[in-house]
Amino acid sequence: MPQKYTYIVEGLRLPIGKVNGYYKNIIPEELTSSILQAFLAKYPHLIQQTDEVLLGCAIGTGGNMARYS
Repeated sequence: MPQKYTYIVEGLRLPIGKVNGYYKNIIPEELTSSILQAFLAKYPHLIQQTDEVLLGCAIGTGGNMARYS
């Protein structure tokens, strides 16, 4: 079986918002889209080489934003 390698290329994040603040009418998919667009703008050559994108949420009990996305 061929050996597979994993590389972490970049960590990106959005600014933290307040409850019912600036981001209240923006769905998680739109926020994720802006992060992915920024990543691909910085690394366009990875479009064909990326098999998987891992998302995570490090803030409290507001639900799992990565899963919503």
